[in-house]
Amino acid sequence: MALDIQLKPWQKIVYDLVEQHEELVNGESMISLNTFEVNQQSRISVALPRAMGHSTLAAYIALHMPTALIYRNLADLNNILDTCNATTDDLKKSGTETISWYELTYYISLATPTTSAERDVEFQSIKKKIENKKAVVVDNGAKVQRNLPQLVDFFLVISKGAVVLLG
Repeated sequence: MALDIQLKPWQKIVYDLVEQHEELVNGESMISLNTFEVNQQSRISVALPRAMGHSTLAAYIALHMPTALIYRNLADLNNILDTCNATTDDLKKSGTETISWYELTYYISLATPTTSAERDVEFQSIKKKIENKKAVVVDNGAKVQRNLPQLVDFFLVISKGAVVLLG
């Protein structure tokens, strides 16, 4: 596993913001805001051209702190891991959960007023994978924001860590 990756200057700035997120959002100006408002104000969005290092930064964050790493499909997850020569076991060691767009949209759709107790348990399990992580990192974040805005809202409502939309 390659943890000694040299981050580009923009990646280092984003990583530092994620590390300092708790300190930044606990300031006086944020005290009166609810979780959604705090996360909306402090969310980090970076959409540079392709091949600028979004996936590398996603992997780097996920390898260095407990993260909910959101990916589109298995090919994207493998690409993220390949950028740092890492495995899913390496991610688990750092307390990271990997969750696909499909899994999220499925479980969020289960959370309706008519949901059964069994479905609520499934929804709560996906929520627990996200809510107490230091960061929620979404690779291909611009696409999620454009095509699945309900996912971004979901992260903003439940995350206690930084919400980072990359690429």
